[in-house]
Amino acid sequence: MKLIILGIDALHHQLVEKCKKDMPALYNHLQHDTQGILRTTIPYFTGPTWTSFQTGKKIGNHGIANFFKYDDKLQIDVVSSLDIKEKTFYELADAQGLRCFIMNLPFTYPAKIKGDIVFSWLHLYKNIVDLFHPALLQEKYPALKKYVCRADRSRSVMRYLNSALEVAKSQNEVVKDVLKGNEHDVYFFLLNAADMVQHKAFNDIMANKNTKKTKISKRILQELDSVIDWIDTNKEEDTVVLIASDHGFQMYEGKFLLNSWLKNNNYLVTSSKEGSSLQDVILRGHKEKKRNIDISRFIVFVKKHPRLFKSLEPFYDFSVKYLPFNMVKQPKIDIDKTRAYCRSLFEGTIFLNKKMSDVEKEELKKEILIKLNAVPDIEAHDCEKFFNGKYSKRLGDIIVTSTKYEIDTTIGENEFMYLKREMHSLNGIFMAYGKNIKKSYITKGVNIFDVAPTILHVIGVPIPKDMDGKVLQDIFDNGSELQTRDIIFEKENKTEKEKNLLSESIKKLCL
Repeated sequence: MKLIILGIDALHHQLVEKCKKDMPALYNHLQHDTQGILRTTIPYFTGPTWTSFQTGKKIGNHGIANFFKYDDKLQIDVVSSLDIKEKTFYELADAQGLRCFIMNLPFTYPAKIKGDIVFSWLHLYKNIVDLFHPALLQEKYPALKKYVCRADRSRSVMRYLNSALEVAKSQNEVVKDVLKGNEHDVYFFLLNAADMVQHKAFNDIMANKNTKKTKISKRILQELDSVIDWIDTNKEEDTVVLIASDHGFQMYEGKFLLNSWLKNNNYLVTSSKEGSSLQDVILRGHKEKKRNIDISRFIVFVKKHPRLFKSLEPFYDFSVKYLPFNMVKQPKIDIDKTRAYCRSLFEGTIFLNKKMSDVEKEELKKEILIKLNAVPDIEAHDCEKFFNGKYSKRLGDIIVTSTKYEIDTTIGENEFMYLKREMHSLNGIFMAYGKNIKKSYITKGVNIFDVAPTILHVIGVPIPKDMDGKVLQDIFDNGSELQTRDIIFEKENKTEKEKNLLSESIKKLCL
């Protein structure tokens, strides 16, 4: 049995139904095959969602809640495969001798299997060949020689969408080239088309606006759908296809400026001299810039005026890429005097000052939770209870969420910026079809961490007992081999368990 897994970034029911004429293949599967809502992670950004997807674990049990990792001075680096300590579905498959092809899955660099991997758009490559493992993968699959990793955000919206179309076309050619080769047992392809479109044209599409943005966006969605149609036409009879997205999309009323709230409530202290500046971007493939320019006051001014912010926003990526200096967007935080701060808009998490005692932290946490939960349309949660896992303590102290506002890290005067914006939402989509898969079946209660154990069951690989996800047995035809087959779990490695227990005992003794 062959397994094709398609990760379709940001796909959701509303988009497929709205654009059914542009995505007839996907709409057909929605109508006639297994499908349902897929609940993703909170926060619902690339880092945690795809890590939960590939490990079968909740954020609290894999520890990745961001694109980035931070040092004590709030300097950032991109998360890599080395930061994921839990086994992924493709590592487990590879260990059983199954041949895997993985394209564009975040945090696969550096490679943990012998091959074959096309690293994701997050990889900080200098030359295109650095995206491939092994490097000679281009020679085997010629479509990789014209592979476009990411759309160019440094130009106008229309130029961005035109470059997004090129990304979609190049990804499709790789999918076809690799599947024609028929050399693997497990295929995973992450396709970015739906996400790129919705970041720029979600509102226009949902409102049926006949604009230049919607026209090019629909061409991109048509390109996405065309590769689904090609797979359906060319797949072998014993193939299973799984489709999963990492989140949905929605319109938000604006932004909640969390660090502004913390400053206004005397929890965060800024400094014009010494301190740490928050970062939210890493330059990819460019020379290091030697000079910093502080534009924090300008950013605060712009975010007081939503229309100005909207008109200037497209120029930010252009400036980051082409100006000969780094732009510092935030005032410096005096870490010693600050009691609480949010380091990243991708996490929405508040960290308390490490120098405080446990008692002081608990009292401050309770105080902030009460105050934040009194803010309309804002919810605050204790991270340890919210994430509830072996890594939850390192994920922060308080996580702030909202279904109405994006969480933002800007340090200014205003606590809200009222400007409708399109951004990620909680519910994505799950689809399945092919050999032994039910027709016209709607799933219920599917989580993103259920996909990995389901993958392992389909390909006959033992499932780690500590995965949070469950095998989606209800998607299989009644009486079929996949439905009647026993779910096999990994045998417990007593030696490894003893090592872990010894390590934990030593840590406790040191404390």
